[in-house]
Amino acid sequence: APSLEGRDGERVFPVLYLLHGINGYEGSWAERGRVIQIIENLIACDSITPMIVVMPDCNTGVHEDRPSHHTLWNNVWHYPRLCRDHSLELALEDLMQYMDTTYRVSDQRYIAGFSSGARIAANIVNRYPDKFQAVGLFSPVIYKEQIPQKSQISNHKSQISYHIYMGRSDMFINNGRRFHKRLTKSGIDHFYMENEGGHTWRNWRFYLTDFLERL
Repeated sequence: APSLEGRDGERVFPVLYLLHGINGYEGSWAERGRVIQIIENLIACDSITPMIVVMPDCNTGVHEDRPSHHTLWNNVWHYPRLCRDHSLELALEDLMQYMDTTYRVSDQRYIAGFSSGARIAANIVNRYPDKFQAVGLFSPVIYKEQIPQKSQISNHKSQISYHIYMGRSDMFINNGRRFHKRLTKSGIDHFYMENEGGHTWRNWRFYLTDFLERL
């Protein structure tokens, strides 16, 4: 269980970094994902401890002259460029340092994302395998380069817990199944779930709830 007391005796909180998809922005999880209601309900039911949720903009490298969530068509058109841009992964160390020095945070960090946000989350835990205890990949659009090596996990003090969720009618169901099989082949323990439904907020809200309860 996360430590709830810091060195000075003050209460500290675990941190969840929550990432949106290609057509979202930093407010998507709050507006459409109902993350505030989900977290508050789980806390009220004693299913989770209170936590800090950080929701950054994940499409920072797509457009230079207008908001990154301008239109789905524009973001999809620039998706190859987005996949090559790793500005968020590189900036996350600064973001984590800011959180650690500004807020009363514990040493428990989690990260989750849906769709292309899951791809970024997988990249991040590969880059910082000793910084996170668990990663949630919701309807992930991920490829071979996101697969961690067994040594990446076993050589660090923290064993990362992988949680993969897919809808059976999701257009990217094969991506999730291949990632699941490759983790299994690599001997990396993980949780995998398939349910009804597709690439929708209804599923992502359910996945977030289940992921948090399993932490």
